[in-house]
Amino acid sequence: MLPEGLYVALPSSLVPLHRPNQLTSSPSPPRAVREEAYANFKTDIKELAQRHDKLSGKWLFYPSPENVDFVWSLIVKAIVDEDGPLAKTGAVHCAKVATTPMGDGDRSAHVICVYCDDSYDEEAVGNVFKVLVKDLGQVSQSYKPDVLTHLGIDSKHASGFPVSLYKRTTFMTKDDIDAACEAFSKKAEAKVKKAKVKTLEDEQASGAADGFDPVSESEDEKPRKKVRRG
Repeated sequence: MLPEGLYVALPSSLVPLHRPNQLTSSPSPPRAVREEAYANFKTDIKELAQRHDKLSGKWLFYPSPENVDFVWSLIVKAIVDEDGPLAKTGAVHCAKVATTPMGDGDRSAHVICVYCDDSYDEEAVGNVFKVLVKDLGQVSQSYKPDVLTHLGIDSKHASGFPVSLYKRTTFMTKDDIDAACEAFSKKAEAKVKKAKVKTLEDEQASGAADGFDPVSESEDEKPRKKVRRG
């Protein structure tokens, strides 16, 4: 249960601005005013999180229903294995996946959260992002601190403030991300090819080829019978 003060001490900067109202055509505040208000908002939220020890946060992923099992298995192994790349960061304490997708059709997606212990430890959070990209080939678009989730502040909030503390380019450039993902893909493809290649010597050593005629590539032919060898 969250401490009562987390709600009582809601910062006054939380909603200093509003989204432009399409019905009344009310104008949005000047850019300089918005930026100053947002800076104050982030400062107040950080102080609130530290005061009530609500420092954790998550890198967010939105895999499709077709890819969610693959992405989730990568992340789980990276956390629970003692030598897993996420486990070795020392900054990830858990992850979770939504078993039911949100949205319909082509926009359908699951939500995966990879949690970091301290949202305001930039070095640790950045290291987790780099591991996700370089070791798992997964690129998150944004990081959201849990304190905002506890307060019910999301992208649709009336303040119009961004809820992402960090973005995909906060810790790596776009070029570095693209290069890392390409390297991961090549490495993964090489593993698949290596796993598929079996020499005759390998099969004979395992006994898989002993006593059988060569296998036909035609699916229409009946299986060959085992040959008795004298």
